[in-house]
Amino acid sequence: MDFLKRPIAAGVLGLLVVFLLITIGLQFAPVPAPPTSVPQTQAATPTKAPTAAPAASGSGGGATINATEKDFAIALDNSSVAAGSVTFKITNQGPSPHNISIKEMKKTSDTIDSGKTGQFTIDLPAGTYTVICDISGHEQLGMSTKITVK
Repeated sequence: MDFLKRPIAAGVLGLLVVFLLITIGLQFAPVPAPPTSVPQTQAATPTKAPTAAPAASGSGGGATINATEKDFAIALDNSSVAAGSVTFKITNQGPSPHNISIKEMKKTSDTIDSGKTGQFTIDLPAGTYTVICDISGHEQLGMSTKITVK
């Protein structure tokens, strides 16, 4: 009887080990980067849903939020701003590419590579908004926060 149980137990144990290795491997596999976008100095047709235009250098008015992204968190230096034009100055301190997306508005910034910065400007009426990284799986890994617009 023990002879028959051992091969089954070894097979089950082997399958569990394979499953565990695949699961661990998926946790550390880099998220595929989307195709690189055309530099902003060249005209390009957006490939996503319409995104907000980048703020012009030195433009006045509107609120500014410094957003720091890393694997897998978003930190905002201000969680409450006045309604109107809001510029997110984004710094990617993580090893993976990230972006900023206002979930309720369905607007997303360009993807920012590791160690790079960028900005994203959007008009926001009063309300509460969910700010996420829209790259597949990043929101579920903790890249989500809220802002209040008054």
